[in-house]
Amino acid sequence: MKSNSLKTGPLSIGVVVALIWTAAAAELRTWTFSQDGQMKTSSGGITSFKKKGRMDAVFVRAEANSVVLMASRGEYITIAVTNLSDPDRDFIARTVKLNEPDVPPGLPALERNELSRRKVEAAKVRNDATAKRRLAQSQLEEAGTLDGEAARLSDKAQEFQSKARPASDSLNSPPASPTGTMPANIASAAADQLQQDSARIRVQAEEKRQKAADLQKEAAQLEQTANLLETNHAATAPANTGQKNSNAGPAARKENPNS
Repeated sequence: MKSNSLKTGPLSIGVVVALIWTAAAAELRTWTFSQDGQMKTSSGGITSFKKKGRMDAVFVRAEANSVVLMASRGEYITIAVTNLSDPDRDFIARTVKLNEPDVPPGLPALERNELSRRKVEAAKVRNDATAKRRLAQSQLEEAGTLDGEAARLSDKAQEFQSKARPASDSLNSPPASPTGTMPANIASAAADQLQQDSARIRVQAEEKRQKAADLQKEAAQLEQTANLLETNHAATAPANTGQKNSNAGPAARKENPNS
């Protein structure tokens, strides 16, 4: 199969900020393949690549032995870490290290793992929300294009309608010459058809706007879920620590009746 470097242009700053956990990860960089292989796309496809091929993308997150990237075309890509160059692996290691949750010293391993899990889950949820917002924006843009097409057809219909002579004039006038005015019945039929097409396209545009609204609502719900995960992440350790300290006080006072 012919090598496909998948070279792409830069992502907009807004998309990058919405996706990345930290400023260190918000970096469009060129990734280099260390060997021939394949990667999965968020649309369910499989893309092959060749050794020393390159791809511009933004780091999203690490998953077990794979890494999730986002190409500038707005599609998520999952690729095995072993398929990437040593500098790429070093970048992933540094970024993941920066994203490790801050935990108080001596926090039990179970709680430490729970904090890590919540942070990873929150990041995944935010990624899903971002994808839905991008799709919603795409739907709105398509709706705008359809509105423009509907308006063009409507204007054309009015143009044809203006060429249709009133029935009374038609009865009192001789037939139109080949270079004369379009016969009223033809112009009127063309105008009616164009208006029908315009109405149909406007319905399609409205459906896309409704779809966009639904996607934005789903994205907002996902973002709320991510906020809850992050809030619990921030509150778990201090709450547990405070609970232990409050419990220790009464116990100590009970042992010392003279206090």
